Amino acid sequence: MLTNLITVIIIAAVVGGAIIKLIIDKKKGVHCSGCPYSGLSNQSCNCIEPSSCEIKRSL
Repeated sequence: MLTNLITVIIIAAVVGGAIIKLIIDKKKGVHCSGCPYSGLSNQSCNCIEPSSCEIKRSL
């Protein structure tokens, strides 16, 4: 019984964390959450065509 309760609490925490991340990203104006290119300021960048994204890499 206790193991089932702990499992439910862990699953609820993971789902809750994912929902909170989506809400925070939505408020920041991120178009597609989880995309590595979504934080770029390039407006022509989208997650479907990452070739349009310019990544500035510092060596």
